[in-house]
Amino acid sequence: STLVCNPQKEHNHTFIFLHGRGIPPTKLAHALLSSESPKKATLQSAFPHAKLLFPTAPMTPPLIFDETRSEGSETIFVSQWFHSWAQPDSIEEEEIYIGGLNAGCPYLHKLLEQEIKLVGKKNVVLWGLRQGAAMALSTLLTWEGESFGAIIGSNGWLPFNRLVWQFANGEDSEIRNDEYFDPDNFWPKENDDDEDFDWPTKAIKYFRFEVLLPEKRGEVFKHIPLFLGQSKNTEAKRLGRDAKRSLDLVGAKAKMIEYDSRLCVHGYSEEMLDDIFDFLRDRLRK
Repeated sequence: STLVCNPQKEHNHTFIFLHGRGIPPTKLAHALLSSESPKKATLQSAFPHAKLLFPTAPMTPPLIFDETRSEGSETIFVSQWFHSWAQPDSIEEEEIYIGGLNAGCPYLHKLLEQEIKLVGKKNVVLWGLRQGAAMALSTLLTWEGESFGAIIGSNGWLPFNRLVWQFANGEDSEIRNDEYFDPDNFWPKENDDDEDFDWPTKAIKYFRFEVLLPEKRGEVFKHIPLFLGQSKNTEAKRLGRDAKRSLDLVGAKAKMIEYDSRLCVHGYSEEMLDDIFDFLRDRLRK
């Protein structure tokens, strides 16, 4: 289901918000609508023409790795875009992302296409917070539609970041060990004059391979404005910097700002809102 907040004035923009793991979209909507930036702007006062959409992530049982959990105990469900560890330690552990990303990316692609038809490609924004930011970045790298208004990521990370970084740098030894990986589909054959071949392009191709999406050519994400806001005071700082490094390497032009101020549970601060509002004002068609 999707929570809809209608615009205060004529509908010219659409903002799609992706909540964090375990956070109901109603709580995110209430927090964002009631938050005021240091410049005394709220989301709706800054963008009165924007329709706000808050889709709900699927309710799924979290992966429980505690072997002492008793049989027959009640199953707990949590709203999450994909299964995830707090901090993956290896590429293998990131495999738990695949199912959710494989389902979530096409779903969000359709939602983006729907809103682009209504208000135009330059007037649609995808804004993810915490796990929703990771989902937004995955949606960005697998998007094959038109270049749209902007992507915002608040205190998130890039799934399969290590793979993207290694592949984009041509460090393929760990990737070649994947039993399902066919190198003939990713490396040019001898004497193959493929002018489009480069390691960053292959990195995006491999990202699609990892999340089980069909191979497509084109890198629209390079033309979509991207803002990343991260806390300086948590592990998210390193994850955000790693994501920015990899995104820059594959050609995404990401602006990232780190904040000393404490972030709320949803992954943003009042200072971050000010910067995001300014970023969007500069890029959305009036």
